[in-house]
Amino acid sequence: MRETSKPPKPSGRAIEPGATSLACDSATSRVAPDSALSRRLSGWPALALAIGLGAGVQTWAALHWAANLDGDEAIFGLIARHMLAGRFSAYVYGQGYLGTLEPALAAGLMSIFGDDIFVIRLSSVLLFALFLALLAALAGRTWGGRVALLSLLFLALPGQNILHWTYRPITDFGPMACCGIGMLLLARADLPPGRRRYGRLAAIGALAGIGLWSQPLTGIYVAALGLAWLLGTPEWRLLHRRLALFCRRVVGISARELLPVIVLGLLGLAVLVLFTGACEPAISFRRPRDVSRLLLLAVGASIPALLLLASRRRRELLIGAASLSAGFLAGDAPQWAAWLLGGVAPSPAILPACPTDSFVRLRMSLRDIYPLVAGLPPLPQIGAVPLAQRLPWLAALALVLAALAAFAWASRRTLWSTFTLAPLQREEQPAAALALLLGGPAVMILLGGNTLDWTAVRYLLISWQAAAIVLALGVARLAARQRALAALAVAFWALQVGLGNLGAAGRSWADVRPYAQPSVAALQQFLAERQVAGGYADYWTTYSLSLATGERMLLAPYNGGDRYPAYTRAVDLLPVRAYLLRPGLVPAGRATAADLARTLGDRDVMGGTGPAFPRFQGLLRHASVLERRTVASWDVWIVRSIQ
Repeated sequence: MRETSKPPKPSGRAIEPGATSLACDSATSRVAPDSALSRRLSGWPALALAIGLGAGVQTWAALHWAANLDGDEAIFGLIARHMLAGRFSAYVYGQGYLGTLEPALAAGLMSIFGDDIFVIRLSSVLLFALFLALLAALAGRTWGGRVALLSLLFLALPGQNILHWTYRPITDFGPMACCGIGMLLLARADLPPGRRRYGRLAAIGALAGIGLWSQPLTGIYVAALGLAWLLGTPEWRLLHRRLALFCRRVVGISARELLPVIVLGLLGLAVLVLFTGACEPAISFRRPRDVSRLLLLAVGASIPALLLLASRRRRELLIGAASLSAGFLAGDAPQWAAWLLGGVAPSPAILPACPTDSFVRLRMSLRDIYPLVAGLPPLPQIGAVPLAQRLPWLAALALVLAALAAFAWASRRTLWSTFTLAPLQREEQPAAALALLLGGPAVMILLGGNTLDWTAVRYLLISWQAAAIVLALGVARLAARQRALAALAVAFWALQVGLGNLGAAGRSWADVRPYAQPSVAALQQFLAERQVAGGYADYWTTYSLSLATGERMLLAPYNGGDRYPAYTRAVDLLPVRAYLLRPGLVPAGRATAADLARTLGDRDVMGGTGPAFPRFQGLLRHASVLERRTVASWDVWIVRSIQ
């Protein structure tokens, strides 16, 4: 199909159907061409050093496992160990939405290097290095080597709260990031002719399938890529012209005015379907939710049909769609096979919520969560420190806001076109994709019920990647005018945000090492001398000690979630059991089963994952305490059941 307007000739060929080409956006980048010096500084040796720095920071954090191991991560390690024994699980224990690709990679490394907690974390470190390499290739081809290098530097020195989720297999960040950036990188270049075209599309589909199985947030990459492709196709350009003509002649309202209303209406339907599960009264929302779901399905089905009807290359589009689908089915095989063959249906990753709570979540996000993405303390914490400490953080905050404002202003037309579903030119697509990756997770934070505290920053890991590119673009623009000032800004960021956060993390891990080998060995010896084979502990301790001891100690949780019921069934059969508590929860001198039961049932005292399950009140009612002693990092109670 011949297009009515031809964009300025960019570097490379026109967009091929079936992929989004993330070429340099002249409206967004607007940085001066790399000088000879900057090309040398941002060449592959410099990029390799930045990738090495990022991998080194992740390795440094991973080596502190004796201090920062927790129950969520230990579940991944236990799955890896069980995979080595031939027991495969499609999902992380106790969940139906996080896949087990990372434990599978860890199991492979354990078969080579041995059963060690750092070896389990090594899979995350290697995936992080691969993610940096892929992002460097994507950013370099799209915005140039200078932006690629700056992006890597900002990512290599993350904030303490971002680092918490990247150096270990706890959120499937590695598979999600590698699959997401890999999809964008494959779609960035023009599709090759012939069968290689469909092989490329199948590879994109496979990465989408693997990513969605591993981490549902991969859908944000898929949505960004799909929308950028759709708005860049000649078919959409034709449909948009026809819609504009219909609006002018029949409706009497221009498409420029009507389309924003339509988009807002579709977004409202999506919110009603996905984010009203906790609204009361529930029966009042059930029918509107069902109707909205049908309307969205109708719109979603009509778009491909209209594209095919408007296209003169239907066969090409159909084969491309089939290639994408085949690749997706292959990549997502563990998920659909577990459902169809094993009866294990995927569960939703979004907790029920209601839009009426969005104002509370918005306030929490702006004040406490979004600063963490940039490596800054929460705003109340910045305001509470002395002025001398406050000014550097305010300067870092100003740098971030300036970069975001510059990006929004430079690409304002592209952002509005994306929001109103107007056709995009080739050179506009990078800004559109970057904005969707930056803002897409914000919808989850604002509307999802998962936003409870600072830990919700893990849902913004994709925004963190996009923000690093936006910040790099801002510094690159500054370098085009004031190179010395840009260098000063990078140095300031590295010292204040990068090294400042790493120093804070190191200090927090230096004080307590509960899972160090001497502590674990002392606990094992204490229980072995008393012929106690296992017992109960809080959620975080249960699985961490199970992993640290190589499952030689049987432990089951008395609170939190029972992620592996086999442990609970085995411990319940023991006549004498140990109860492990944090020291100080029960005052010294109290050592009766009633004291233990009273403490375990007190929500305020237990904190964290909450009081013990109700059944423990009955268990301890028919039990006697044989001994209580502090061993290493635990208050240990030896309890015998009374028949």
